[in-house]
Amino acid sequence: MKHLMNSLSQKRIISFAVTVFILSIFIASCQSPNSPTIDGGGGGGNQNQNNVVTINGTVIDSVTQLAVDSAIVRVNYGTEIVTSTNSYGKFTATFTLSAADTVTISVIKFGYALKTFTEIYSPGDAKSPTYAIKSTSNSTGKSGPPVAIFLYSQSSLSLGVKASGAPESGKITFQVIDSLGNRIDFANSVAVQFTIGYGPGGGEFLSPDFSYTDVNGQASVFLTSGTKAGTVQINANIYLGSKTITSIPVTYAIHGGLPDQTHFSIGPEWVNIPGLVVYGIRDKITAYVGDKYANPVRPNTPVYFTSTGGYIGGSANTDELGRATVELLSAAPEPVDAILGPGFARITGTTSDENFNMVTFTIPILFSGYPRIICTPNTFDIPNRGTEFFNYEVKDQYDNPLSHGQTIEVAVDGENIKTHGETAVNLPDTQSKGWTQFSFSISDTDTLEVVRSVSVTIKTTGPNGGMKYSFSGIVR
Repeated sequence: MKHLMNSLSQKRIISFAVTVFILSIFIASCQSPNSPTIDGGGGGGNQNQNNVVTINGTVIDSVTQLAVDSAIVRVNYGTEIVTSTNSYGKFTATFTLSAADTVTISVIKFGYALKTFTEIYSPGDAKSPTYAIKSTSNSTGKSGPPVAIFLYSQSSLSLGVKASGAPESGKITFQVIDSLGNRIDFANSVAVQFTIGYGPGGGEFLSPDFSYTDVNGQASVFLTSGTKAGTVQINANIYLGSKTITSIPVTYAIHGGLPDQTHFSIGPEWVNIPGLVVYGIRDKITAYVGDKYANPVRPNTPVYFTSTGGYIGGSANTDELGRATVELLSAAPEPVDAILGPGFARITGTTSDENFNMVTFTIPILFSGYPRIICTPNTFDIPNRGTEFFNYEVKDQYDNPLSHGQTIEVAVDGENIKTHGETAVNLPDTQSKGWTQFSFSISDTDTLEVVRSVSVTIKTTGPNGGMKYSFSGIVR
């Protein structure tokens, strides 16, 4: 009878340890080991702060006295909360109690024996306990049944899409352990089922669908990419009767292929800079590089840049979204384009595709100059109750628009007059000559015919510099 009781007790311990590991690993996957603070209050901002209990604990190795990193800590006070230790073996748990109660703290770590501590806490307590756990060794070479599975290794962190020139298949190995953190032996070998929890849907697949653990308690699967870039989430599951042991999902990145001409373009931060006025003006130029499947190309794909005006960063590598950015600086030579004329520079980005063909894209950037102002008419004689219309131009020396941030103001000084039209303008970032032409009108509002002098001033200020144009006329 005594032997039977001992046997039942051991089975209960193993069953308890199995449950501990499964629940702890699942919940711990949502925790950040570098910020292991869990609030179990449940009352939000309405809870009585005097009832808050704080545990600032430390977990150490019972032999070496060194901190134990990434240990799972379960705190049970009627409700259970779970956290984990950081690299210093520290964890924090906060919760509320209405009266003194027994709190159970369970500490779990692969390769260490499960340890449970029971303490009495009262509302408002703040304690800093240290918990020592003992490393286990398996001198017999035999293991118990499996209780947990986790990632052991990946052959790489990323793959390339099909026909990308990058590796298209990667190996993922999972480790299965028993309740003492020992790898399961061949006598306890189990089938591990592999599934894709999430993927880009480009035809990626796993092979094989399942695998039995080997003498080291490990099972491996190969992920092969498809035609779409994105992230793939891989799950490993062990089914033991009604019980399921699940790994924390493993994420694999699938990157795009080589550049494709249809999916290659470049764009500037600004299409118009005051580059003929100031040298050293910076303009970011970004290449957007996709593969033939319309995915971002694989990171670190090089793109080369040239400019017919000023100078530009020679090359840049693409990021995760297929972007490569350099800076264009205004400087000599001042650009002159054969088609668009003076002030226009051609910026070209170049790379190559899977067939070693050149992939290229060119855009114009305007280096605008000093402002000029022209107004027609530049004198006037407005009859009583009459109106005069004026057309004026604000542009640079090559008839190009001024850059963004340049402002235009029209001031009319006189008695009993009213002004309509474009008398206050903020220029956008543009190369359109439509933003060089403007208009306004002056109307006489006096019922009596009285000859009066009226002056007009058109002024522009901004990155291209300042300019003022004045003229006058009469109103009757």
